[in-house]
Amino acid sequence: MREQVAKMIEIIEHLPPERIAEVADFVEFLQQKENDIRLREDFFASF
Repeated sequence: MREQVAKMIEIIEHLPPERIAEVADFVEFLQQKENDIRLREDFFASF
């Protein structure tokens, strides 16, 4: 997994600033999606 992350960072470093901002927005979207999934799973597990 570290190799994948390192490769992604290498690619991102060569993007123009506006594309880096898009990547950051997308990563935040994915993070929020994961948080929502966990909250939903925790909620239903409590029953």
